Amino acid sequence: MKLSAKTNFDFGKLADALPEMISEIVFSAAKSSAEESRNVIKSGLTHPLEESTMQVRKLRGISGNTPLLATGALYDSIKAVHEGETSALYFKKYGQYHREGFTPPKIPIIKDDRLIFINNKESIEVPPRNFTKIGKLKTKNFQDKIIKALRK
Repeated sequence: MKLSAKTNFDFGKLADALPEMISEIVFSAAKSSAEESRNVIKSGLTHPLEESTMQVRKLRGISGNTPLLATGALYDSIKAVHEGETSALYFKKYGQYHREGFTPPKIPIIKDDRLIFINNKESIEVPPRNFTKIGKLKTKNFQDKIIKALRK
């Protein structure tokens, strides 16, 4: 009696395909996180703006009271970046200060309808506003690619 077995899958082919598939799924997660982070800013954050900040915005001709959305520069900078095998969530550097909270060296005051900046002698703090959010991972496409890569 002779016994033979045939396979219809190839782990070697899957192993060759995995690095690119993983890179794609990580970039997809970064893109989803960028979108979710922008949505967090649009929907508003905890720690509403202080009245003084609202006055400064008004003097600068900026309407709205949504934190981190005065000019839109931070909002527009939030994106997924893919370089080589690495993907990351990117945003302007000052976004990290807002995520963690900070004590500015100078604070704005309004004097004679003019905006001036004075030393922050009282150590007034800007509260943390963590706008980053991890997006949903879309695994369906990843599962299909694994199944396809396994086939001979």
